[in-house]
Amino acid sequence: MEKVKVTREQAKAIEDLISTGQRIATINRLLDGEVFFNEFYKSLRKMKPKNIIKSLIDEIGYEVEPEYKENDWVINTHNGVTFQLKNQTEVDNYFEGISKLENIRHATPEEIKQEKERRWWSDHGRGVKEVKKGDIIYSYPTGITFVNNENSRHVTNFEGFRVVCFVENRLDVNTNE
Repeated sequence: MEKVKVTREQAKAIEDLISTGQRIATINRLLDGEVFFNEFYKSLRKMKPKNIIKSLIDEIGYEVEPEYKENDWVINTHNGVTFQLKNQTEVDNYFEGISKLENIRHATPEEIKQEKERRWWSDHGRGVKEVKKGDIIYSYPTGITFVNNENSRHVTNFEGFRVVCFVENRLDVNTNE
């Protein structure tokens, strides 16, 4: 059986019920149709009784839903798109009425780094680590280097290299020829 998804506030209330020995009594009250919870447990009022019972059973349990906020980097696991939630309105709009939160997860630091790199190269009209004839790159061991190959290529090992200027931005060459 699948774990019940709960908010952090609901998880705190469930843990309190368990740690104070109220697990069985709560299950019995819910089975008898009594669904009143005092102010401390008010977050549980938003849950269906069957889900509260499931979350209190060790074999099923619960899982805390991730919370999303401004500036979080997330991945839509359905389509693989990585994006940053820019402001609270965007967060609210994106998740309003969404029923498939399992398709969204927080991005890992490595995934965020890769997405930022992809966006940087894309902003310059390039694939990741793509250099073209006429680009100027800096190699830490050898200094300034001009890319002289005729075809676009992807540098597989970009460690020790840094883009100085893309050919499209150079003022000393005419790229329209």
